[in-house]
Amino acid sequence: MHGRAAEPTRVYFDHHLDSRRWEVVPYRAGDIIVATGAKVGTTWTQRILMMLLTPEMPGAKRMEVSPWIDARFTQVPREVLASAVSAQTHRRFFKSHLPFDALRYSPEVKYIAVGRDGRDTALSLYNHYSAYTDLMLGLLSSGPGIPEPFPRAPADIHVFIRAWLTRGNPHFPHESDGYPFWSHFRQIQSFWEHRDLPNVLLIHYQDLSTDLRGEVKRIAAFLEIEATDELLRGIEERCTFEAMKREAMKPETHDRTSRTFEGGSERFFNKGVSGRWKDVFTPEELALYEAAVKRNLTPESARWLELGRLASGIEPSGP
Repeated sequence: MHGRAAEPTRVYFDHHLDSRRWEVVPYRAGDIIVATGAKVGTTWTQRILMMLLTPEMPGAKRMEVSPWIDARFTQVPREVLASAVSAQTHRRFFKSHLPFDALRYSPEVKYIAVGRDGRDTALSLYNHYSAYTDLMLGLLSSGPGIPEPFPRAPADIHVFIRAWLTRGNPHFPHESDGYPFWSHFRQIQSFWEHRDLPNVLLIHYQDLSTDLRGEVKRIAAFLEIEATDELLRGIEERCTFEAMKREAMKPETHDRTSRTFEGGSERFFNKGVSGRWKDVFTPEELALYEAAVKRNLTPESARWLELGRLASGIEPSGP
């Protein structure tokens, strides 16, 4: 690739995703795409970017300021999406759950990928998935091109873990795990393989937890933004898990989230801690996990994904 513009080589289309929706979003120089797996710190990263890029919009809704472009189930018509992002006057930053090869690449766009230990991700994803309301399941199961309803979460978390580690989403036959979503491992590995590009930054959930100020400074340097002490202090106050959960519990946000998640914001922002998998995963599931890691990740990326930059000593990319 060597930094040249390139069209995506894969299409992702299922209950949650439609990568073709990016076709109505012409890039602007300086645009930012936060491309992550599910439940790895997407909202956290968007919140940091909101404070770095739109400090003059303190009451703005995250989903409007930083829309999830490839969300199929929202049923927002493409022309409405195109008009909304075209009207944005701030430096734009979009959310995506796509791997690198399903996104249009431009050397003028910044890409931020976020990693998290897959075992913690699995627990967080199950909490998220098992909270889907009938309304959410209906949205996921409706619309042209969706041949079967999205399945309800199994009552037993171990049934979910085993399927997530050993079964691919039938809509993505090139993936061997992630059911009924998409491969957590392939998504981050796809960005790892391009980590040498100057416009690709990899950050990690554990590093944000351990040294929020330091990681925000890395992000700001990558985006060529001056991170003043005042700005950093504000981010440290408002971008912790606890602060974001308190804000999400405000009636308007909580009520809106409750339409798609049982328990609303309380359920969406669940624990926010790492290592809970040690009390959940069985020895058999840990063996399945190691097999999935070996299928998808290089040894270096596997160690970084497990521990993060600070604990592993591996510098994946960026300043």
